Amino acid sequence: MLIVLNLNFVKNLAEILVSNNQVLQAIVNIIAIISGIGGIIIGVASFRISSLEAVKEYFSQGDTAEMKERRKYIYDKVKNGEKIGPNDLNASVVCSYFHFWGLMVKKRYLPIWIFESASGTQVLRLYRYLEEHIEEKRKENPFYAEYFEWLAKKIEKKYGKKWGKF
Repeated sequence: MLIVLNLNFVKNLAEILVSNNQVLQAIVNIIAIISGIGGIIIGVASFRISSLEAVKEYFSQGDTAEMKERRKYIYDKVKNGEKIGPNDLNASVVCSYFHFWGLMVKKRYLPIWIFESASGTQVLRLYRYLEEHIEEKRKENPFYAEYFEWLAKKIEKKYGKKWGKF
């Protein structure tokens, strides 16, 4: 009789432990899920913050006196019907600037929506003005201003219908 009681006690104890183990496992699983969701939220928030930093950097670099002067130089050359040669420093700097930011858009560090406004039309206008310069430079380097071109095509595809031809 004592052995039967001991066996029942052990059996009941085992059931309780298994039941407690399942509750503990469920709690651990819930905590793991909450931690995962928290990690995703923090990751998305940090991505948005880094994107906004890239936007600020894009505009602050583009609004420097130097970049404004370089763009004005190109606009004036085109307005006066002057050719922009392959060794033109202002053209090369502008191409490099938009090549870099085109790469940032392609790699998703800079959101494309910033080009929905005047910035986008400026990119398209400058690309059209500098196409001959780019083609000349590509004789030496086939990848010259590759992401500038990519960016211009991407902007035109996304927003071109909204703006019409210009």
